[in-house]
Amino acid sequence: MPKNRGYADRKVEIRELRQIFLIICEGEKTEPNYFMSFRVSTTVKKIDVRGFGYNPIKLVQEAKELKAQGDYDQIWCVFDRDDWPKQDFNNAIANAESSTTVHLLVEELNKFIR
Repeated sequence: MPKNRGYADRKVEIRELRQIFLIICEGEKTEPNYFMSFRVSTTVKKIDVRGFGYNPIKLVQEAKELKAQGDYDQIWCVFDRDDWPKQDFNNAIANAESSTTVHLLVEELNKFIR
């Protein structure tokens, strides 16, 4: 009698898609250098870090425009209160929070300024 040469059920591993991140910072050098020094997980395909030197409102707007281009899975804005007017700072946070496309990383101590 011939051997059964059919295919046996095999377990198939499902690999998670590796994401591409963009971190945009208000600082042009310090913050990008800080984030580029991090070790990157193997579950991340790429992290692009850019320093624009924009105020928080412009930074959030830039993040939304870059997200609309579709090149990144996640976009994070990084800024702090520093010398920006309180109104600009709060408007930038409200603008980002009203969007599902932009994540915020705001200096922890500045949460108490709002």
